[in-house]
Amino acid sequence: MSKRLHIKPEVIQKFKWGGTTKEWEEEAENLSNQLKTMKVINNIIEKQDCESEK
Repeated sequence: MSKRLHIKPEVIQKFKWGGTTKEWEEEAENLSNQLKTMKVINNIIEKQDCESEK
């Protein structure tokens, strides 16, 4: 049985949505900012883990 990907309607909607290049760039900017934030949080957690092991 093949694995089916369940794509949320809003994801499909986003791909169908034309949008201007500027809007896409802003969306990409938001996503990259979220990634940076996640990396910072992960680094903090890793540092805390290392310190608690000592």
